[in-house]
Amino acid sequence: MTEALIALLGVSKRFGGVQALAGVSLTLAAGEIHCLAGENGSGKSTLIKIIAGVESPDAGEITLAGERLSRLDPKGAIARGIQVIYQDFSLFPSLSVAENLALPSRIAGARGRGRRFGFSAGESYAIARAAIARLGIDLPLAAEVGTLATGERQLVAIARALVSAPRLLIMDEPTTALTGREIERLFAVVRELRAQGLSILFVSHKIREMFAISERITVLRNGLVVAEGEVAAFDEASLARAMIGEDLAEEPYRWPDAAPSVTPRLVLSGFSVPGEIEALDLAVFPGEIVGVAGLLGGGRTELALALFGFRPHYRGEVRLDGVRARLSSVAAAVAAGIAYVPEDRLTEGLFLAQSIDRNLLAASLARWRRWLLLDLARAEESAAVMRAEMAINTPDGARPVATLSGGNQQRVMIGRWLLRRARLLILNGPTVGVDIGSKAGLHRRIRALAEKGLAVLMISDDLPELVQNCNRVVMLHRGRLAGTFAAPALSEEGLAEQLRALV
Repeated sequence: MTEALIALLGVSKRFGGVQALAGVSLTLAAGEIHCLAGENGSGKSTLIKIIAGVESPDAGEITLAGERLSRLDPKGAIARGIQVIYQDFSLFPSLSVAENLALPSRIAGARGRGRRFGFSAGESYAIARAAIARLGIDLPLAAEVGTLATGERQLVAIARALVSAPRLLIMDEPTTALTGREIERLFAVVRELRAQGLSILFVSHKIREMFAISERITVLRNGLVVAEGEVAAFDEASLARAMIGEDLAEEPYRWPDAAPSVTPRLVLSGFSVPGEIEALDLAVFPGEIVGVAGLLGGGRTELALALFGFRPHYRGEVRLDGVRARLSSVAAAVAAGIAYVPEDRLTEGLFLAQSIDRNLLAASLARWRRWLLLDLARAEESAAVMRAEMAINTPDGARPVATLSGGNQQRVMIGRWLLRRARLLILNGPTVGVDIGSKAGLHRRIRALAEKGLAVLMISDDLPELVQNCNRVVMLHRGRLAGTFAAPALSEEGLAEQLRALV
């Protein structure tokens, strides 16, 4: 292996009674893509913060380019060439791309020149153009960052990190909100950075991405290094076992075909939304898990929003359990038994400052209303039953929902609609940002609900997720049905080939 850029030896960190890291050692070579793997709570974030100087280790050594350090502070870490891109990108949405890219240099320039604004607009654009040129990409420098797609914001964050000419770039769960094509573009950029000599610590819990991008892997579990080595030393099963401590064996979902006499739960006939969906015919039966795949902008999310009452100007016919429905509003869709779990649960689904139980009860308070009063005792009892039924990992329901892991937050979202007695559950990116163990648990729960008669539409970019959990997958492209794949012929290869044909 080439000379180490950074080496951590026996690093430990405790927060109160929790041992976040226990004697962790990690070496990252110059010009290497190294994956730091582990589930939520494994210690990955704490290790990142120690390298970035945000946290100080209780014990251990850090050696950077041959210099032994007892600890780092954020300014010292940046000065020594360490940059971190966090999951939220830490960008300013109301500023332009050029302003975001030039901001680190403007701050440094202002300090150095003793004035508030260190650069003119022209200088800011020059810095921004140089940053994106290094990546070999094109970004709209005048556009506000808040108007960009998630993949473009990710590239802005990377380009801004490169302005200070780092030697080590740490990317914390960089693909969480990206589509398949955006991930491919990101990986191409990461490989180009490695070719330019940067070392990259790629932090993830997505197994296939680790194999696709990394050269070496270090796995953390409960604050300990449980596996490390060249990527060739692992396969998917062994890496999953290292991350969660047990084997994951999951058979594809098997749905017995509905009898001819069974009425479909959902029937769409000539369903159209101007500019988004065109003449879609689709039937979903009770107990079915039907996947929805396709390229970004192909109509998947638009279909979900239309079924949930956000597109009241749709044309065509919608039937639920044989009865014609008019989805003229969200309230009408909810009353008809349709539930929607959005891809971005943090901004579109949850009330983060509110308790777990309040989030669970949010859609069904009318069930416990008596005239103008609310039967709190019965409502809280129902929330407690749902917490147990959904296996939400919490001592009680009074804690803020923001304190839960991604997987448990998703369980809260689903549990909310089960309390509402939903008949059709639409899941948009059901396991985005969820670690591998929680992901498997969520899949088991969704299957169990389907086996009890719930109809499920699962929208996902994760092809293995669709193949493992759906008895049928429909492909949408430009608002039209582009293909249907049903078990037993349903396969990742078939879906991937169809997606490639759509590009």
